Amino acid sequence: MVGWISGDEALAMEDRTDEEVLEHATRNLRSMFPEMKEPDEAVITRWPRDENARGSYSFEKFDRSFADDASNLKEREGNVWFAGEATNTDGWYATTVGAWDTGEEAAREMISFLKR
Repeated sequence: MVGWISGDEALAMEDRTDEEVLEHATRNLRSMFPEMKEPDEAVITRWPRDENARGSYSFEKFDRSFADDASNLKEREGNVWFAGEATNTDGWYATTVGAWDTGEEAAREMISFLKR
């Protein structure tokens, strides 16, 4: 299961321990699923503290073509290929699926390039 805490609440969670975040999420889930068991494992991330992400992911902006922006972002520059959710033009931007798919696509392009 994957879950997100967003907005002001996400910022408030930044300073809580992993145990506190897990307890908060579990309490909310139990309000909907009272018979839920304790999770076997939990991975807590803190994107706002990540120096590269700063809490962000791609999104469509009014008056811009996301497909054009994504296509421009994934254009190869010399021997450097780009991939990631922000470069996905198949409707999976802002998702792990989008990042995975574009990573595989970039890998195929690299292999093809190296076989020439």
